[in-house]
Amino acid sequence: MFGIPGKSPVTITSAAEAQIARLMAKGGTQGLRIGVKKGGCAGMEYTMDYVTEIDPHDEVVEQNDARVMIAPMAQMFLTRSMHRRFCATSVFILRRLGES
Repeated sequence: MFGIPGKSPVTITSAAEAQIARLMAKGGTQGLRIGVKKGGCAGMEYTMDYVTEIDPHDEVVEQNDARVMIAPMAQMFLTRSMHRRFCATSVFILRRLGES
């Protein structure tokens, strides 16, 4: 919806892929959904939840057994301001452009 044609809106590392797939299988969910809500330093903060249904308006990114859905409002913020990289151990980290 808001992405660059031919490019994935997010990059999923192999560690994140494994963690998402494991939690999907364990919880019987459709995948991890990224959203936004009011709050945080800049007025918006990201949310991540495992969901049982895919919203038809979500951008869906699938990588092997992992599925990430991005809510329409989050698509706009990710495309405009984020490097869009997921790292996973026990948590997920979204890195802003310019951060290392």
